[in-house]
Amino acid sequence: MNKFAAIAELDELKDHIDEVIEEITQGEYDPDGTLSYEIALCHLQEHLARAWHFAKLSDDKLGDLSNEAFHKASISIPKLNQDMMLVDPEKKII
Repeated sequence: MNKFAAIAELDELKDHIDEVIEEITQGEYDPDGTLSYEIALCHLQEHLARAWHFAKLSDDKLGDLSNEAFHKASISIPKLNQDMMLVDPEKKII
């Protein structure tokens, strides 16, 4: 496991979570606001996906990642549990 790569992404995730919490607290995600809640959550999800994928790469392979591979790792969400399922944001599940 590449602990450094996983920790770096999780530290970034932690910082961004705090920012999102503050933005919610300040009411910056109202429908007419300048910030998009959906984009903020996507950004958090990208850090979590990279933490998963980068932990499996050596420092050399991580350093050699192309922009395309970095982007793919950012948007490829691992299925960590068989009971988890992906849903569209518009789909009402509750």
